[in-house]
Amino acid sequence: MAGFDFVLILLSFVWALALAVVLRSAGRLIIERHRVKFSGLLALAMFNAVVTVFISWLGMWLYRDTKGITLYDVTIFFISSVLIYLFCVAVSPEPDEAGEVNMGAFFWAQVRFLYGVYAVLILSYVAANGIYLRTSHPALFVQQTVGDVPPFVVALAGFLSRNERVQWAVGVLILTIAVGWVIAFNGSF
Repeated sequence: MAGFDFVLILLSFVWALALAVVLRSAGRLIIERHRVKFSGLLALAMFNAVVTVFISWLGMWLYRDTKGITLYDVTIFFISSVLIYLFCVAVSPEPDEAGEVNMGAFFWAQVRFLYGVYAVLILSYVAANGIYLRTSHPALFVQQTVGDVPPFVVALAGFLSRNERVQWAVGVLILTIAVGWVIAFNGSF
């Protein structure tokens, strides 16, 4: 087993757990919908969390030919995957003692943690970008680093603002940036 495969297996477990947290919560919200006070902001954040897991998995493909996986590489990748897990936890409400869920109240209670974790996640991506210099496509170092600036700024806006319109803009921008990244993804399987 190559070093990249070994690391990918570890990260896949963490991503699977992260995805399970969001999907379990979404499933419970659907089943218990009569006791749920819906929030579009939290639903959008939940969708963004799922997309973030997918993009992180997809983005690992660009590291597949890294020459000499180091402890730094493994540590940065692992930290990123743990941050993704925390991002998913931050958007996954559980029913209260009465079995009710107020998605809006949950969103506003978690918004600083949610976007704080997302901002640190983007910084961890920046820290991982140096690994591109040891791949067959070192130009990705600059491309991905520059590409990480907009989501970081958007995450900071989400972290700092308590304005509902700003939060909608943040959620939509994160989704738009993510979809744009997937469309521009040039890896081939």
